[in-house]
Amino acid sequence: MHPTTQTAGMRMLRSIHPLQQTMAAFAVLAALSAHYGYSSAYAVLKPLPMVWGMACVWFLARPSRYPIAWALLLLGLLLSMVGDICLLFERGFVLGLGAFLCAHLAYLGVLRRETPQWLPSKAAFVLCALLGAVHMAICGLAACLRRCAYLFSLMCA
Repeated sequence: MHPTTQTAGMRMLRSIHPLQQTMAAFAVLAALSAHYGYSSAYAVLKPLPMVWGMACVWFLARPSRYPIAWALLLLGLLLSMVGDICLLFERGFVLGLGAFLCAHLAYLGVLRRETPQWLPSKAAFVLCALLGAVHMAICGLAACLRRCAYLFSLMCA
């Protein structure tokens, strides 16, 4: 290949910030360490993509335009990292789920700040949240999660 010839992949990588490249590298290393059974390396590498994600938001995003959305995005990434760390421990499953739930609520807050019309009715949102809470109280967490995963897969199909 001629030295000045660039492939599409090279052009794409040039547009990705080094912090984002590092974040992807840590994610790949974490996945490989889990696949090959290096549990201590996995425990160290698993939270690092979120740390780098927070660094990307901190250094690359502009908080002056949407300061609340910026803070909520950082909070969501931090809570996602807490959820990842909790899932490393046997007894941390429920706490990890709670951290991921709160992270997703923060991400919803980002969407709400960025595009105010995404939720047309607050009453409908509250009703869905209450129905979900009642369903989980009656059926238990495991059954509720199975049904939610099933419904999510139906929506994605």
